[in-house]
Amino acid sequence: AGVMGRIVRVGGKVKAVGPIAFGASRHMARAVLKAMEFDERFRAVANIRFDEELIEIAKGLGYSVSFYDRSQEPVEIKSAEGATIPWGVEQAVTRVKRVPDVIYHRGDWGKEPMINVFGFTAVDVAEKILKLAKAYKEGKA
Repeated sequence: AGVMGRIVRVGGKVKAVGPIAFGASRHMARAVLKAMEFDERFRAVANIRFDEELIEIAKGLGYSVSFYDRSQEPVEIKSAEGATIPWGVEQAVTRVKRVPDVIYHRGDWGKEPMINVFGFTAVDVAEKILKLAKAYKEGKA
């Protein structure tokens, strides 16, 4: 299950734009299913806004971090609907020889950069994101 739409900041609080529903995000479903091929304990993922500072904070918190480069994506992957994210997860996992806590990419022509936070459970992912957010906010104070 996932959040339909996005989770946004409203008046200093966090609010889900849509309801929780199965099939809410095919992108995140593809990401977690690919991660599970490498380590079945990983059952949750969330996409957060890309920021280079968040990548550095994640490393500083001791999270394992990997990435993929969308400019290196083979043409046959780019042209196949739904193939990019599984390809990217595999690239990132192969790079560090395990499913990392964080996988990111810096985008490509017409594709926004993104950070995916992986965990064993949704609570695990939420706790990781809250730690990232707290450290990010403290760095901005």
